[in-house]
Amino acid sequence: MRPIDRGACPQDEQGQAVRFTAYPQARRELIRRLGEYCSYCEMHLDASLAVEHVRPKKPPGATDVLPERALAWDNFLLACTNCNATKGDTDVVLADYLWPDRDDTFHALQYRIGGQVDSAAGQDKVRADRLIDLVGLRKMPDTPEAADRRWLNRREAWDMAERARQRLMTCPQAARELMREQIVETAKAKGFWSVWMTVFHGDPDMTARLIAASPGTRW
Repeated sequence: MRPIDRGACPQDEQGQAVRFTAYPQARRELIRRLGEYCSYCEMHLDASLAVEHVRPKKPPGATDVLPERALAWDNFLLACTNCNATKGDTDVVLADYLWPDRDDTFHALQYRIGGQVDSAAGQDKVRADRLIDLVGLRKMPDTPEAADRRWLNRREAWDMAERARQRLMTCPQAARELMREQIVETAKAKGFWSVWMTVFHGDPDMTARLIAASPGTRW
């Protein structure tokens, strides 16, 4: 999972922190800073990418929306429909989970052949597992027609990255710079940054390019 930096709250013309009156107002600035990607599954989206509340704006048992959560810049990320719906309004304790805007989620999660996601061994394994389960990154639909296509799309990205790596290794030396540029463009369009980083982990030049081409990546 790509570690990201949303940055400080946007400022108005007077240099004051913007006061949002509705949370969808933050969407444009979040996309400008982080790109059109789900903060959790890393899928590339456009119209269906939503402002997501890390802590729910109306947790279970609350009689109304909590303004300190609903309109707080530091509580916003971007999420696809599936990650958002799976996470739902679970009232998380932040310290119990890893978060892409706070922790080294790239090294705490493992991406494997076929696009499968798991936690890495180490001191953050328990919290990484909780994050994976919270947004359902282990879900593998039984049929291609299933509504949740995150794993299928991630597997497709893995296969594309593997083919690109093989082509890069076998193409003439004179064509490799153009090939590297094309791989970056394909990765940006497809999404699933961690998949591409994992497949090209043995190529420091490619991983540096993938980091540089991804807005808001914290490395």
